[in-house]
Amino acid sequence: SPSKVPALAHTDGPVAEAARSLRVSIGFCALDTPVRRLVVTSAQPQDGKSFVAANLAVVYAAAGYRTILVQADLRRPAPPEPLLGTPDHEKSLGLTGVLAAIAQLDGRTGSGPANEPIPIGPGTQTTTLSGASASMRQALSRPTMRDDVRRTIERELLPTIQPNLRLLPAGLKPPNPAEVLGSPLTDELLRQLTAMADMIVIDTPPVLAVADPVILSKKADGVVVVASISGTERHNLDRTVATLQTAHARLLGVVVNRTERKASYYNDYYGYRDRPESDRRWSRVRGLFRRRHSDDIDEEESAA
Repeated sequence: SPSKVPALAHTDGPVAEAARSLRVSIGFCALDTPVRRLVVTSAQPQDGKSFVAANLAVVYAAAGYRTILVQADLRRPAPPEPLLGTPDHEKSLGLTGVLAAIAQLDGRTGSGPANEPIPIGPGTQTTTLSGASASMRQALSRPTMRDDVRRTIERELLPTIQPNLRLLPAGLKPPNPAEVLGSPLTDELLRQLTAMADMIVIDTPPVLAVADPVILSKKADGVVVVASISGTERHNLDRTVATLQTAHARLLGVVVNRTERKASYYNDYYGYRDRPESDRRWSRVRGLFRRRHSDDIDEEESAA
């Protein structure tokens, strides 16, 4: 149901407005080096990273950006149905299937005990990543190979309810997610997606749970960390920031999720008070520069 992604269901609602504010703030963070690949992660589970990623992708698309949402949480992928409207994700091989299909294009599946198989789709089809570092880079230097890769990816991207927004579901869970995401195949996938769209939003697992988000952060132009005001423990958030900084990730800031929205003239003016409580309860996404914006408002009110 689109109601599970409030930016889709209520384009003038508080969640959509908060997501638009976040989009603008990300733009301010990247005036010198634009962000086209954005990792959305969190310190721990249940902080709302997939919620923020989906709504942010929607507002980018609504603003005219060709947007692709990549569900790169291969451990516990978020259900894509709210964006699709139907369970059409079964028609796509997903992220893992696309990577496996790209590997097969070169005709190299490798062998040996160190080669973990990547599931392609329902059934028993698998492929492996052995030899990808050298042979795949050489293969991808051929224009015909890159054309085949692009067509493979295009075939698996799913249209969504929101115009300009396409979705790449996670696909089947591989036995080795970190190795899969760290492979040259993922590098090529992200290169191709970047050529197809203006903005790539990548939903990853929590930083403290697995290595996957750190691996992807080094392939992205920027990272935002989602923290729940009532659930994220401060020491976990500090550890997350330190981990990303150690990896030299471009950390743009922290998104505070599930905050209580105070009544104000802004809500009254735009009619947000008329929304049902269930909608307002989920409208607790705050963008980057939250402190700075609050100071600006205080100064304006003092001047008045």
